[in-house]
Amino acid sequence: MATPSIDLSEVLKQIDEAIEQLRAHQRQARINCNVLVEELKLNRRLCQLYFDYNGDLDEIVPRLSRIIFDEVLGSGFNLKSLKRRKIVRRKQFREFNAATWQSKPTPKLLRNTYDKITELVTFYPVAHPVKINPRLRMSNINEKLEMLIKTIDCD
Repeated sequence: MATPSIDLSEVLKQIDEAIEQLRAHQRQARINCNVLVEELKLNRRLCQLYFDYNGDLDEIVPRLSRIIFDEVLGSGFNLKSLKRRKIVRRKQFREFNAATWQSKPTPKLLRNTYDKITELVTFYPVAHPVKINPRLRMSNINEKLEMLIKTIDCD
C-alpha cells in the first residue's frame, strides 16, 4: 500500500496560522480582562466616594457602570477564563458581609455583583428609601468589588 503524499510546507503553514489565531485570542482575552478590572476599580472608587467622603447617592448611583461587562460578555468572552480557581480566602474578607462568597467561583461573584449594581441603579431612583436600603446595598457591592479586584488576575 502506498503512503499518501503530504505537502509538509502546507501543514506547517496551517500550524503557524492556528498558533497565531490562538495567540490573538489570548491577547484579546487579556485585554478584555484588564478593561473589566478597570471598570470594577471605577465602581469601587465610586463606592469609596460615598463611604469615605459622604458622597451624594443621587450623584453616585447613576454613575455605577456595567457597560464594559456587557460589552465583554457580548464579545463572547468566557468569564471562566478570568480565574480558574475559586475566590481566595483572605483574612480581611472574614469581616465582610461578602465573606460568604469565599471559595465560590469568581464568575458567579462577578455576575452577582453586576446584578446588584443593576438593581441599585434601576431601583434607587424610584424605590429609595422605602423598598431598598441603599447604604447596605452600596456596602455589599463595595465589598464584592474589593474581593473581585483582589482575586482577578489577568496574566
